[in-house]
Amino acid sequence: MALKIAKKAETDAQWCVFEQDGEAVARFLIRPIDEPRYQVAQERLQMAVRAGGLDIADIAADAKPWVLRDAEAVARYLVADWEGLEDAQGNALAYSPDTACEVFAQSHVGLVLWAWAKSQAEALQERAEREGAEAVKKP
Repeated sequence: MALKIAKKAETDAQWCVFEQDGEAVARFLIRPIDEPRYQVAQERLQMAVRAGGLDIADIAADAKPWVLRDAEAVARYLVADWEGLEDAQGNALAYSPDTACEVFAQSHVGLVLWAWAKSQAEALQERAEREGAEAVKKP
């Protein structure tokens, strides 16, 4: 009897296609959900929520809801690049973490992109873990 120990599967970012109305409209380079910087961002968001307490009487006018803070974390740490995004005038939008935050938080499809990118990151991680488990089983 022995406990087999294997290193955690490392997964690189992968290109994922975003579809709208069944048509591929953009590609995003997505990191797995266990990206350390994203995990730290999640920890900090949780600490901020706890520090804020449950009092809802005096919420600052510029307070950001959790979903927008998480969208910023996804934009900064899970999205590594993109292709196919354009501004309202049809000019290509170059990827940068700040531009990604703006797109996710302020565009009409931003929260859709946030939810999609996060689900892609989770799927990448699940696939990596499944492949790692299968590799350990092989003789």
